[in-house]
Amino acid sequence: MKYKQVVKLIIDIAMYLIFVALMQEHLWDGLHEWLGIALFALFIVHTILNFGWYQSLFKGKYTPTRTTSAIINIALLVAMLCCMVSSVLVSGKVFAFLNLGGARIGRTLHLVSTAWVFVLMSLHLGLHLAPFANKLKKHRQFLWAGRIIAVLLAAYGVYVFVDRAFYEELFYLTEFKFFDTDKSAALYFFETIAMSSAFATLSYYGKKLLQKQQNNSVQVVDLQTGKLRPLTFGGVLPHASVDLAKGEKRILQAGDPQNPLLHRTELHEPDHTGRSR
Repeated sequence: MKYKQVVKLIIDIAMYLIFVALMQEHLWDGLHEWLGIALFALFIVHTILNFGWYQSLFKGKYTPTRTTSAIINIALLVAMLCCMVSSVLVSGKVFAFLNLGGARIGRTLHLVSTAWVFVLMSLHLGLHLAPFANKLKKHRQFLWAGRIIAVLLAAYGVYVFVDRAFYEELFYLTEFKFFDTDKSAALYFFETIAMSSAFATLSYYGKKLLQKQQNNSVQVVDLQTGKLRPLTFGGVLPHASVDLAKGEKRILQAGDPQNPLLHRTELHEPDHTGRSR
C-alpha cells in the first residue's frame, strides 16, 4: 500500500471513530466541541487528498453505480457543511465569543445534519468496502465467519435504529436528543457502530447489485441510427467498434439488413452444380 493511501486510510478511520464518539454527546461534556473541531480539520484534509474526485465530476460516463456514489458523496458534503455551520451557532465555549446568535435555528440544524452525516458517512463507508472484502475472500476460512458477523451486526443495528428512534432525528420529528445514562460508554459505542454497519451493509450490497445489473446490460450500436441500444438480434455492432457519423466501415453481421446472405434470392440461387447456395 502506497504512503498516500496509508495516510488516507488513517484519516478516514480517525474521522469515523471521532464521529462515533461525538454521537455520544453526554459522554464528552467538556471535549465535545474540541472533538468536533478535530473532525472538521480532518474532513478538510480528507477533501484535499481526494480533490481529484471533484475534478472528475463532469468527466466520463455516469453509470447507475457512479450516479449513486456521486449523490451520496455530494449529500454527505452538504450535510457536513451544515453540521459545521450549526456547530459554530450552538457553540457555548470555543466559538461563544463570536456571539452570532441563531442558537435555536442552529440547534435544529445541528440535530438534523449530524443525523444525516452519520447515515451518509455509513453509506459512503459501505461503497468502499469492496477492497477489504476481496482480501477476505482470499482466506475462505474467514469468509463465511465474516459474512455471518456482518449480517448479525447489521441486524442488531436495525434494532438499535428503531429502539433509539433515530428516524426522529433524521426527519426532525423531535427537538431533543435523549440518552440513556444507565448505559455504559462501551455499550453506546457498540450500538452506534452496529447502527452504522447496517447502513454500510446496505450500500455495499446495493452497489454489488447495481454493478451486476450493469454488467448484464450489453449496449450496442444500431446500424440504422448509430445510437446505443440494448443488444438484440440483427443490425447491431459491438459498442465503440466504429463511428458511423464519420463514415467508417461497418462490420456486417448475421441479421444485418445489408448482409447479402439475408437476401432470399441469393440464398436460394442455384450455382453451376445445380445446388442452392
